[in-house]
Amino acid sequence: MKWWREQKDRFLYIGERLLNVLVTTTYIFCGAGIVWIIGKSALEALNSNGGLTTVRIIICVSLMFAFLLLRFFSRYLEKKHLELREIVFGMDLLNGDLYRIRQNQKDPNYIAVPVKRGSLNPEEELNSLIGLDNVKEKVDKLNALYIYEKGLSKKNKSTDINRHYAFIGNPGTGKTTVARIFAGLLHKNGRIRRNIYVECTGNDLISEYAGDTKNRIAKIYNKARGGVLFIDEAYVLAQTDERAAEALAQLLTYMENDPSTVVIFAGYKAEMEAFIGMNSGLASRISQKIYFEDYNPAQLLQIFAKFCCSKKLTLSDRAASLMLGVFSEKIKQTDGYPFSNGRYARNCFDAVYQQHAINSRDQNDNDRNTISEYDVKPILAEMLAID
Repeated sequence: MKWWREQKDRFLYIGERLLNVLVTTTYIFCGAGIVWIIGKSALEALNSNGGLTTVRIIICVSLMFAFLLLRFFSRYLEKKHLELREIVFGMDLLNGDLYRIRQNQKDPNYIAVPVKRGSLNPEEELNSLIGLDNVKEKVDKLNALYIYEKGLSKKNKSTDINRHYAFIGNPGTGKTTVARIFAGLLHKNGRIRRNIYVECTGNDLISEYAGDTKNRIAKIYNKARGGVLFIDEAYVLAQTDERAAEALAQLLTYMENDPSTVVIFAGYKAEMEAFIGMNSGLASRISQKIYFEDYNPAQLLQIFAKFCCSKKLTLSDRAASLMLGVFSEKIKQTDGYPFSNGRYARNCFDAVYQQHAINSRDQNDNDRNTISEYDVKPILAEMLAID
């Protein structure tokens, strides 16, 4: 049962992909059947002296049926957030992008930046996040705008609303997680046509070879086309290096000319403010800056407890009190410096979990399901030394 719980989502995803392939195959055979019926009916009509009028009627009815079939198929792809390429080659099947693997075999310079699916329940997932109250408020206001715009007729819709955003904050504050949720929200409200997001860094956009940066950006941008392109550590593009300048110029061109794709720039506050301020073209294309605040000790404890729940473990009151002290002390130590926030809570949990495994060798079943003070005390100094 434990193995099934761990693998269930993967098998459900594979099953969904196989169903998509089955539906596609069915549509293809139906299309081929229509062509065969048209030809056979037309020949029979001619052979039985039915005349050209009968042939024309048969062809018109058959073409109408083929059009309706194609329309239903396109609606199916749209509803499933898919493109035909993704059905044929698969996307993230068994944690491996088969399309990317095949392209790598053909092109040794292919950039392995994965295409990931956006959230299917964006509002629910956003509200379930710990902390991030200002982020939730900002996204909720944007969502209200999207819903309002979606309800307008095409003639009355605004065309001058910028589509690109900046996520600003220290590492571990949930920028990537919110980007995935944001992609689902944009798709749900019709702002993007594909519920996907592509995550890369500023360095991924800069080629090692002179003159190849433009081609590199084209490859990455085309993977995200119609969805969200999330660029972490985007301030790397602010370097005085010629290739960085070329990358930013090319990216701005895509942002200006492609209304189907949303670009999200992410990074530390000081670096991102300088990056956006150095280029007036970039500043004018970013409609909203969303700031991700550091977690406080209580929120870090909630995140730690969430990791415990994911392992079916209970956090004792004494252990929780010790961990709260660890988080408080760590925040004091890093005052004024970038702090890894949620990642730090994760690293602390990994250390405590390992100590718990060592202590559990001589414990009964009830003790094995509880993180106690004895799992925390021996590694207090170690956790404070974690980055």
